[in-house]
Amino acid sequence: MNEIDLLIKTLERKDMASIVKYFHIRVDGFQKSFHNAPSTKLKTAIYNELTNFSKKKKKPKVKLNDIHKYLSECAISNNPNLKNVNFEELGIIAEMGWKNESATILAILYTKFDDIYFENLNKIKDNIENKQFILNGIVDPLSLDDKLKILSEKLISKKDTYNRLKEYVESVKKEKGEELFGTLSENVNKNGIQSFIQILSNTDESNKVDVILAFLIEKERYRETDFQPFLHFVLSWFDKKTLDAELERNKILAEERDDLATSLNDAKYFNNELSQLQNNYDNLLKKHQSLIENYNDILKEKGMLENQISALHPFNDYFKELSTSKNILIMTNETSIFKNTPLSECTIGIDDLSKNIRKKNTAPYKSKTIFITRMSFPTSREWNKTRKFFEQNNLPFYELAGYGLEDYIPQIIESLFKGEYEFYGIDYSRPLK
Repeated sequence: MNEIDLLIKTLERKDMASIVKYFHIRVDGFQKSFHNAPSTKLKTAIYNELTNFSKKKKKPKVKLNDIHKYLSECAISNNPNLKNVNFEELGIIAEMGWKNESATILAILYTKFDDIYFENLNKIKDNIENKQFILNGIVDPLSLDDKLKILSEKLISKKDTYNRLKEYVESVKKEKGEELFGTLSENVNKNGIQSFIQILSNTDESNKVDVILAFLIEKERYRETDFQPFLHFVLSWFDKKTLDAELERNKILAEERDDLATSLNDAKYFNNELSQLQNNYDNLLKKHQSLIENYNDILKEKGMLENQISALHPFNDYFKELSTSKNILIMTNETSIFKNTPLSECTIGIDDLSKNIRKKNTAPYKSKTIFITRMSFPTSREWNKTRKFFEQNNLPFYELAGYGLEDYIPQIIESLFKGEYEFYGIDYSRPLK
C-alpha cells in the first residue's frame, strides 16, 4: 500500500465531497451534481487526480501534500487549539474524540509531525488495513479518566487553582466562622451533586459563592470538566472582591493624601504622588471592569448551555410524535445514521424494498409517508426501477437528496409541512395524508 492508497482508504464520504469541491475535481457522470455521486465514484475521481499525469506538465494537478494540507487546515480552522498541540496532546485528543477521523489525524501527522509520520508509516498502514485506531501502537493508550486528568491538570496547574481555593476557604472561615463553614461544607457534600444543587438553589445570591466553594474544594471537584463554569465563577467572584477592597483602600489613601496636601510644602512631590495614585486607581478600575465582563460572558454561556439541554427533550418528543402521526417510513442503506434518533424506529433498509418490488407487494407502503434516500441507489437504472414501482402503484413518496442527517432532516420537515419538494406518483394538487 503506497501513501496515496493509504490516504484514499482513510477518507470518509464527507472528506471526499469536500476535497472534490475544493480542488474542482471532475467526477465522471456527476459533474454538475457530485454530491449525489456514490462514494466509489468520488474515491475513484480523487485517486485518478492524484495518479494521472498531464501531457504538458508531466505531473498531477493535485498532489498528495495538497490534500493533507487542506484537511489539516480545515481541522485547525474548526479547532484553533490544534495549531500549537504537541504529539502527545494530539494522541489524547484523537483517542478521546477522533477515533473515526483517520483522514484528519493522518493529515495533521503529515503536515505537523512528518518525522513521526514517516517513522511509523508501516504501522499506520497496518492499523488502517486492519481497521484499527490509526495511532494504535504509536501512542500509549490511556483510560478516559487519565486523559481528562491530564488535560485538566495542564490547565489548572498554570494558575495554582488549589492554593487559591484554599486561600478563599480560609478567608470565608475568618469572615463567617470556621464552625459555620464546616457545617455548610458537610451539608453541601452530604449527597454529592444532589445536595449541592438543592442547597445552591435555596441560597441567596450573596452566599452562593460559599456553597460552590465548599463543593469544589471537596474531592478536588474543581478539576472536573463539568464543574469548570462554577470554578470560573468562584475565581471571578473573589478577584472582584479583592479588587473592590483594593479600590476602597486606594480611595481611603486618596482621601488621606488630600487632607495632607494642605500641609505639604512640596507641591510638586504631592502632585507626582497623586498622579501615580490616580493611574493605579484607573488601572484597577479597568481590571475590575474586565473581570465583570468576563463573569457576565460566563453566565451567558452557562445560560445558553442550559437552554440547549432543555431544548433537546421536546425536540425528541416532537419527532417521535411526528413520525407516528404522519406514519413516516424512511428507506435507506444508511440506517446507521438514523440510529439513536427519534426517527430510528421508522427507518428500514433497502433490501426489503427490493424483495417487495420483485414480488409486486405494495402492502407495506400503503397509507405511509414514504421517504427514500437517492444515495441508496448507485445507478440511475436501479433508481428508475424503484421510482417506476411506486408510480405504477400510485404510491406517493419523496426523494431525499444529499448524504447525511444535516441534509435529510430539513427536507423531511419541508416535505411534511410546505410541500416544496418534488412529489412522485400522484397528482401534485393532492395533499399528503
